[in-house]
Amino acid sequence: LETFLDVESTRNLPFENGELDGVVTFGVFEHIPPRERMDYVNECWRVLAPGGILYVVSSPSRLWPVDGHTSALPLVHWLPLWLARPIINRFSRKSDRKYPGDELLVHGLVGINLISLLRHLPNSELCVREGGNTQFYSRRVQHDAGQRGIRRVVRTVCFGVMGVVEKPLRRLGLPIDAFLPMVDVAIRKKPSSN
Repeated sequence: LETFLDVESTRNLPFENGELDGVVTFGVFEHIPPRERMDYVNECWRVLAPGGILYVVSSPSRLWPVDGHTSALPLVHWLPLWLARPIINRFSRKSDRKYPGDELLVHGLVGINLISLLRHLPNSELCVREGGNTQFYSRRVQHDAGQRGIRRVVRTVCFGVMGVVEKPLRRLGLPIDAFLPMVDVAIRKKPSSN
C-alpha cells in the first residue's frame, strides 16, 4: 500500500512507532541544514519497523572531495560557510547565482556523512549490493554520456582504485559508500536484542 502525504514538518510524522516497512529519502539530506538533520533522521528511524529499510538515494557525500551538487568546486564543502560562500560566489561556474547568508545550506552545499549517520542510528546495518557498490557506480560512470575525455578517465580510474579498497574498508567497518560522490544506500533496522 502506498500513501503520499504532504506534511508541514518531518519532525512529527503522522505514523506510530515502527509502523512502516520502508522509508525513502530521495535527494533530501543535502537540503536540510546540518544542525537539523538528526531530528529528521530520528523521526524516519522512529517510524521504521524492525527489519525495515531506510533508503538514502541520491544525496551527495560529504566525504567526496568535490562538491558536485552546488558549486562543482573542490574542497569548498569542507570549509566553514563564511569562507566557502565568497569562494563559491566568485569561482563557481555551475551557477551564475550568488548565494547570500545560509542559503548555500538549503541549496545542498553540505552532503551527508554516511559514517556519522550509521553511527547515529542504533541497531543499523548497511545493505551491500551484490558485486559491491563501487561496481554499481563504475558502470554508471562508464555509461554516462555526459562524461567526456579526461574527466571520464579520471572518474573511471578513481572507481577502479576504490573497487580494490572496498572489501578492506568494510572489514574495518568503513563503508566505501561514504567515499563515493553520491550516497545511494539501504540501511536495515535490525531488531533490538532485548
